[in-house]
Amino acid sequence: MQKKLKYQQGVSLIGVLMWGAIIGLGLLLGFKVVPAYTEFVEVKKALAKTAEKNGAPSEIRDAFGRNIEASYIRTISAQDLQIEPLGAKTKLSVQYQYKVPLVANATLVFDFAASATAGESGY
Repeated sequence: MQKKLKYQQGVSLIGVLMWGAIIGLGLLLGFKVVPAYTEFVEVKKALAKTAEKNGAPSEIRDAFGRNIEASYIRTISAQDLQIEPLGAKTKLSVQYQYKVPLVANATLVFDFAASATAGESGY
């Protein structure tokens, strides 16, 4: 009788290297993208905290500036805050881009926009 040849099973070295490269690129992308979203969350928190206080536009802008400075946000400034009166309330909004350099001339650009309404109280 003829013996059947047994084939080796498992992952080859090239397969390991390919999976390592894919995982490495995923980690690199994740490490570059996560700070953009965490900063956006902080901007939304600063905007909501600013919206709790109602006042003149200059006071609102100053409060927003203090809130983003306390959160170490460097992508936007208080001058980027858009203040729009809505009757007794005030709509606060901010739009900005966050650029993440990847490799050489490749860059990711994120467009973020957040808004809150000042003067919304239950009484």
